[in-house]
Amino acid sequence: MARSSHWWGGVAGTLCALGVGGGALAVDFDELVRLPKVVPEEVNDVSLVGRSLSIGSGRIIAGALGENNFQGAVYIMERSGANWMSTHRLEADDGEMDDEFGTDVDIDGDVAIVGAACDDNPAGTDAGAAYIFVRNPMTDTWSQENKFLGGAAMFGAEAGQSVAVDNGRIAYGSPNEDGMSNLEGAVYVWNRFDSPKGVIYVFEGRITPDVPVTSAQFGWSLDLEGNTMVVGAISEDQLGAGGAVYVFERISNMWQQTDRLTAPGGAPTSNFGFSVAIDGNTIAVGAPTENDNADRTGAMYFYTRTGMRGTGNWSFEQRVTASDRMEDDFMGEFVAIDGSLAVTASRGVDERGMDAGAAYLFERTGAVGSATWTEFDKLFADAPTENGQFSRALAMEGDTIAIAENQDSDQASGAGGVHMFWLLTYPYPPDPGGCPADLDGSGDVGAGDLAELLGLWGPCP
Repeated sequence: MARSSHWWGGVAGTLCALGVGGGALAVDFDELVRLPKVVPEEVNDVSLVGRSLSIGSGRIIAGALGENNFQGAVYIMERSGANWMSTHRLEADDGEMDDEFGTDVDIDGDVAIVGAACDDNPAGTDAGAAYIFVRNPMTDTWSQENKFLGGAAMFGAEAGQSVAVDNGRIAYGSPNEDGMSNLEGAVYVWNRFDSPKGVIYVFEGRITPDVPVTSAQFGWSLDLEGNTMVVGAISEDQLGAGGAVYVFERISNMWQQTDRLTAPGGAPTSNFGFSVAIDGNTIAVGAPTENDNADRTGAMYFYTRTGMRGTGNWSFEQRVTASDRMEDDFMGEFVAIDGSLAVTASRGVDERGMDAGAAYLFERTGAVGSATWTEFDKLFADAPTENGQFSRALAMEGDTIAIAENQDSDQASGAGGVHMFWLLTYPYPPDPGGCPADLDGSGDVGAGDLAELLGLWGPCP
């Protein structure tokens, strides 16, 4: 249930951001609007709603791994007018205490994937699993369709620590899984198809680096877009890298490693790759324990694809840090990117209370590959509280930014909730107390307003 009021204000001016490839406008908004926070009615004081978060196809999925003695649950949220509301609550059919169902989540259309990194199953204690849920559009109901385990039976593999779904293809990381080396980690990829005989899943492979690294925790984070997959290995320390990110592409019906990314001058303790996100020709990487004038201030890195797909030509574009960074801010634990906007978490910010948290927005100006990312806003909870950890998780899609605050809420301490922000584009019907026909904002109704209307004439996009 939403438990706050509209806040009409925020960013002034217009941000016209170039899309991937430097052509079409990908993001163009005039005002950042705070919408009511979403707190499901069913939560209790240990639900931790928002421990994981994703937006896809106009729906939000939020993990609540603290529910039922950490058995866990997830909530589906949908837009109702301008606002958002919780519409469905999902649990694993075989859920048990301490499974941590909701460790990570992703959603795309009518398919959702949920990780349960501490699930006990035939693969071992805390071996982990990934659950698939599908929505029936006729009844608007969600049901569990499948459950996947890691391939190597072992204690503590934690399959489902990271998950992703895109256009029927699903992937999940098992970062503590042994392979050719201890705690090497792996990612499993399946493709889901509808057939005349029903739904079928085709296994596409167990994915590891070309040169596996001991204790790398490959699969700690991942993102998937089309035929490109990005995987974080936060504990890889080759040459003191402090983590690495691998890029895989689907070429000739096989997943092939096409690049390995590291932080230029990265420190061994930066946890580079703790979070990853891909959008078109841009990858964002979080390094939350990187030191910059203080310990664990954190950073975010951007890389761009400069060649043809499959060539491995990903180039470092820029490293960004918060302008007001402080010790233990942990910027970069979560990153999200859409077009030429990026948002990153910084749950340790103390500006409005110890560990109240904040999130930073960055804008890219210029063509991809030679652009500059600039910090332009800092977001807080509507009522920041000590240990609130605003931005414990976050997600962005189109005109929507969702930011979780899973240590506090208006309903109960530890219940959690999701703060919603809307990238509002003008012309938009103004406040009813204004003048609805004044489309150009001049204060009068005249030829300028007619020109605005004619400029919008034609089919809706």
